[in-house]
Amino acid sequence: MILAALDLSAPLYGHVSLLVGPSGAPLSKRQGAASVREYRERGFTAGAIINHLFRLGHASAEHGFLSVAQMAQAFDATRLGRAPARFDEQQLLMWQKDAVHRMGDQELRAWLGPIVPPHLDEDAVSAFIAAVRPNIVLPADAQTWMDIIYGGPLTLAANEADVIRSAGSSYFSAAAQAILTAVRTATGKTGAALYKPLRLALTGLPHGPELAPLLKAMPAGKARERLARFAGAAP
Repeated sequence: MILAALDLSAPLYGHVSLLVGPSGAPLSKRQGAASVREYRERGFTAGAIINHLFRLGHASAEHGFLSVAQMAQAFDATRLGRAPARFDEQQLLMWQKDAVHRMGDQELRAWLGPIVPPHLDEDAVSAFIAAVRPNIVLPADAQTWMDIIYGGPLTLAANEADVIRSAGSSYFSAAAQAILTAVRTATGKTGAALYKPLRLALTGLPHGPELAPLLKAMPAGKARERLARFAGAAP
C-alpha cells in the first residue's frame, strides 16, 4: 500500500519456509545444528551445499546438479512451500557424492589435500584416485582407503576371518602367484566365493572399490604380502 501511494511498482514477494532439523525443531546451535564452516571443514563442497539449500522449501522442477547460474534461471517463487523445510544431511550427502564425481583429477587431488602423502609420485596418486573415486564422498572416506592401501597388516572381524578360513590356504597360495584370473583357474571358485575372501584379505573390508584399480594403486608387493599371510595358516 505504501508503494502504491508513492506510485512505485511493487516487487514480487516470496516467503522461504522455516528450516527445521530431523526432530522437527528449528535449526539452531542449541539443537546441535552445524554451521557452514563446519560442513566445509568436513569436506563438503560449496556446490553440494547450495544444491541442497536450493531445494529446501523450494520444489524445483530441475532435479539434477545445478550451477549457481542455472539455479537463478530455475528459481520460481510460485514453487516455494508453506510447510517447514526439513534439513536432511543424507540428502546433502547425495549432492556431495554427485559433486565429487564431477570433479576432475586435479580438482579432486586438491580437495583431498593433506590426505595424500607428499612422497607419492603422480602415477601413484592417479592410480589411487582412479581406484577410490567411486567410493568416496568426504575426505575421511579417502583416508580410510589410504590406510588400507598403504598401511600395515589388516584387522579382520571374527565373521570375516571365517570367510578367509573357509576359502582355504590353497586359495591364497594361488592368489599370491597371480591375482583373480589365476585364482579362478586354480581353485574353480566363482562369484562371492571368488571375490569376497580375496577382497577381505586385500582390504579387510567386504566391500569397496573394484579390485583391478585397487590392485593397481597398491605399492609393489603389498598385495602378495597380504595374500601370503593367509596362504600358510588360518588367521
